[in-house]
Amino acid sequence: MASLMRSSLYMLACRHAASVRIFRPFSTTADRRFTTADRRFTKTDRRFTKINVDRSIANEVLRFSLDDPVHEALTPPSSWYKDSRIHDLEARTVWRNNWVAVGRTDQVSTPGAFFTGTIGREPFIVSSDKSNTLRAFYNVCCHHGNIVEFQDAGEANQFVCCYHGWTYGLDGRLTKPTKLRGIKNFTARGNGLKPIAVRTWGPLVFLRLDGYVSYHAGLQTDESASAFVDKIIKIYRGIH
Repeated sequence: MASLMRSSLYMLACRHAASVRIFRPFSTTADRRFTTADRRFTKTDRRFTKINVDRSIANEVLRFSLDDPVHEALTPPSSWYKDSRIHDLEARTVWRNNWVAVGRTDQVSTPGAFFTGTIGREPFIVSSDKSNTLRAFYNVCCHHGNIVEFQDAGEANQFVCCYHGWTYGLDGRLTKPTKLRGIKNFTARGNGLKPIAVRTWGPLVFLRLDGYVSYHAGLQTDESASAFVDKIIKIYRGIH
């Protein structure tokens, strides 16, 4: 499942970063090929400028074509696996903007159960609060940015940062701030664990790092977790 989603997400990364039609490298008509290439790079300039991407990285992304039939397609270039700039682009345009499977529902099926992990460089906690409501947060203390929970999984009544003892409830609220004597205009309400959008689909738990505001404001996000998984399945069936 992980390898399937990884390969599928690579394809979605290319489409998201530059949703333009890419010419086939072995076209029989050279003039048409170069005309298409000119249009492609013109569009690329506009689209990649919006997300602040270097031209050389844009060119690397466009080396892989989504339009080629499977029996004619080439694999993504090696730079996609080795260049840290490609990794950073993927983290910004794919991992933050899509629903990512991070665990199973049976891991958080009881109040107090939790598991931790990372999406890219972002640490998270997924837990069930006392009312057995599923929640997710950045695993970062709001005091000095220390990791709050170091265990991979377990059960807890609260989360305590080992640095200065700031304590958070299972719902993410700050319940015990310390080392704040003399600090003015501080409110515990505004310093809880930062939430992450979380949903389930079947036995899987999904997170979306950039989806919290629209999701919890009652707005429809551009792609639900179930729709995203359905897309992955269609891609997999199309390949196989």
